[in-house]
Amino acid sequence: MKQELLLESYLKELRLSRFVQSYQSLAQEAARTNLSYERYLLALAQEEVAHREGQRIERAIQEARFPVRKRAGGV
Repeated sequence: MKQELLLESYLKELRLSRFVQSYQSLAQEAARTNLSYERYLLALAQEEVAHREGQRIERAIQEARFPVRKRAGGV
């Protein structure tokens, strides 16, 4: 339990929020499917990158402040 708290603390300090959310479930899956350490780490990194990319896109859309289109007929 102490190791988990320490790991989560380090991951938060490194700003790896998706790692914190995913590492336990992916570790269980990796153990169940005999995934190598490299594949486990790759899966964590892929989730982190995908999450950051999604956030980057959302931020860019919000910052763009696109005009809202109004439709005729109240639709």
